[in-house]
Amino acid sequence: MKVMDSHMHLGDCRVFGCNVTEENLKEAMEKYQLSGFILQPYPGASDEAEVHKRIYHLTQMYPGQIFGVASVNPHMDEKQYKAKIRKYITEYHFKAVKLHTIGHAVHPF
Repeated sequence: MKVMDSHMHLGDCRVFGCNVTEENLKEAMEKYQLSGFILQPYPGASDEAEVHKRIYHLTQMYPGQIFGVASVNPHMDEKQYKAKIRKYITEYHFKAVKLHTIGHAVHPF
């Protein structure tokens, strides 16, 4: 039976004060016998573009095991925000978009 972690983060987070590395992911896969992750940057990543790129590389290294989720703080120009999301979905083949209500300080309505 496959067991996936459906909510995992990669990189640093200035909001919650933590950091998850690729090595941490590998250790978690082994320790908990996981088949893979649905992976996203933390909402407070110091360089979200760099973390998205790291996630993309992991999806290429582990196809069918790691799936990317785009997570971009929407507090920017709308066209810039949409361009970033479009890039992560179309070029990086990420499977979803995460709007983090607490970490991005937004209300979805």
